[in-house]
Amino acid sequence: MEREPIYAALFALLSGAAGFSTVGRRLQSWEDTPAQPALFQIQAGEKASEKFPGAPLRWQLSVRAWIYCQSDASPTSVPSSVLNPLVDAVVAALSPTPAGEKQTLGGLVLNAWVDGEIRIFEGVLGQQAVAIIPISILAA
Repeated sequence: MEREPIYAALFALLSGAAGFSTVGRRLQSWEDTPAQPALFQIQAGEKASEKFPGAPLRWQLSVRAWIYCQSDASPTSVPSSVLNPLVDAVVAALSPTPAGEKQTLGGLVLNAWVDGEIRIFEGVLGQQAVAIIPISILAA
């Protein structure tokens, strides 16, 4: 397994999912992000396992996609109304076509999917909204 082509393919897929003004593989604070909406892809860990002793290792790679966006300054604006379509676009990018197939990142991996709770932070940060999407990748 070569890691960098996998992470690069995922980044290409996610960064093109919506009209992100800023994308990167190095997380920035939202105060330091030059333009929003923004997407950052962060490697979060890797776990190796084998189906049975002596079998080739399978790897589960953990990634976090961070999304930043802001609503306008009006008192009635809702940050999640800006954030929700961006989250939908990232989730849809990971959904294979046709349904029921696997997202193989162009044949590089066995599957890539949203895996777990999507963390949403909006409202308490003023106009700023943040989503953290957990992604797992199964590679041989």
